Amino acid sequence: TWFAFLSAGSLVLLIACANAANLLLMQAARRGHEIAVRMSLGAGRWRVIRQLLIESTLLASLGVLVGSGLAMLGLRALDNAIPDGMLGYWITFDFDIPVFAAMSGIGAATVFLFGQIPALAVARAGGGSRRHGARTGAGRTTSRWTSVFLTAEFGLTLILLAGVSGSVLSFIDAQRTFAALDTSGVLTAQVNLTTSRYETPAARVAFFEDVRDRLVSRGGTTAAIVNALPGGGRGGTTERQVIIDQRPAAPAEVLPTVFTLATGPGYFDTLGVPLLRGRPFSERDGAPESSAAIVNARFVEIHFADEEPLGRRIRLVTETQEAGDPQAAWLTIVGVAPTLRQRLGRGSPDPLVYLPYRADPPRTATLVVRSPGDPTAAASRVRETVRQLDPDLPLFRVATLEQALHRASWNGRTAQATLWTIALIALILSTAGLYAVTSHAVQQRLREIAIRMTLGAQPAQVRWLVLWRAIRHLALGTVAGVAGIAAWSTWIAGWDTGGRSEWIFQFLLLAPGAVVVALVGLTTTLASVRRAAQLDPMTVLRQE
Repeated sequence: TWFAFLSAGSLVLLIACANAANLLLMQAARRGHEIAVRMSLGAGRWRVIRQLLIESTLLASLGVLVGSGLAMLGLRALDNAIPDGMLGYWITFDFDIPVFAAMSGIGAATVFLFGQIPALAVARAGGGSRRHGARTGAGRTTSRWTSVFLTAEFGLTLILLAGVSGSVLSFIDAQRTFAALDTSGVLTAQVNLTTSRYETPAARVAFFEDVRDRLVSRGGTTAAIVNALPGGGRGGTTERQVIIDQRPAAPAEVLPTVFTLATGPGYFDTLGVPLLRGRPFSERDGAPESSAAIVNARFVEIHFADEEPLGRRIRLVTETQEAGDPQAAWLTIVGVAPTLRQRLGRGSPDPLVYLPYRADPPRTATLVVRSPGDPTAAASRVRETVRQLDPDLPLFRVATLEQALHRASWNGRTAQATLWTIALIALILSTAGLYAVTSHAVQQRLREIAIRMTLGAQPAQVRWLVLWRAIRHLALGTVAGVAGIAAWSTWIAGWDTGGRSEWIFQFLLLAPGAVVVALVGLTTTLASVRRAAQLDPMTVLRQE
């Protein structure tokens, strides 16, 4: 996510610099005649450069002030978008002065560099020759550079839109895993068994079993214990290496990795998710004589694509695994569960192995309770049940399953909203640049357009003359965007494309972005097209 933010921000910075360069180049073209006249009347070159330097400084300072205000508003909006309690107190979003100084320096350098172009052009050509040649070679040079910068803007915008679209599609795909859950009537609550009373695994197992037995004693109620709910990230899971029985031995450094999650009887029934194959955990699973495991469909897809997984044995190890550790024993696969994502976001779902919590009871766990009627009404009963077992043990994050899943996806929602905001800024900058370039081109070609109309050119022909310039820039920008995606295909694939890094997927993402940019860009040029078609040629020629 942070790589995507950094990449998107860098692209917008490049687009903004190209836009500023374009606007300053066009301003330079408009002021070239004025500066040449000043120098012809006796103004020295240093005096002209000093004036332009002051103007550039004021412009850069204004940009930094506006950018500071927008950055602070953005940080405040980001901070407000994070639900309470989701981040540690030590995690804050502060205004990073060094980063902001670097970005401001790049923007200011762009303003200073291109703000001096009029004076540099006059210094090379001299006042008189610059005044008489304002609309010849220098004008053509300015036009070429504005075309280059505008093409770069559109190309970068398309790359940004393709990356953001891939990230959004991946997030939507990840959210679909929740569609398999039956969230009606389900309440969740977390407990933290960190006191000395629960120092031993047996004490924690006894607490979990007592809580579950008391909750399910009421008819129609099911309950389960789990390390972490779907969508809760990898915080409740453990990364391990897996050894599959009857497979060739492999060095530890090349063993495949999986993630494990502790749960118990009734978990999948409580979530309303039936197993694809096999059986759920029983009360006996987790004991030394009954080492069972349930794997998700992703695990089967990777390791048992053409084989029957039920009855096969696996062994989960870590670098610090001790021989007597019960998790190092061989486990028999007894069931296959649907793939429920523990983490939302980039890439394919993780291969997951569910283990009975009796084998290694966690200190922090989530109670999942399904009861008839409104799940919030069961909250008091769950609290009372826990209070009867341990009056000093609080429940926290008590919420319905639907609320818990919504809360778990806050990071993805905030990231997508931020990326779309960045993409919208890039689109606005690019279309503003197209409008400015088209308007400037019409202004520079007023005399040519007036002569064409005097010689019989129809308004439709004049409209096409102006519109063709915009279409050409959009087409070149699209080509640049395609080239950018081809050059950085692996970079785009890193933007949460759900593991789909094929070129066809990237170009399919580019197509809607190109359509949006083209429609918005052409719409912004309508004012310039209409202005060109409504010119009075005689008035223009008299002014010229």
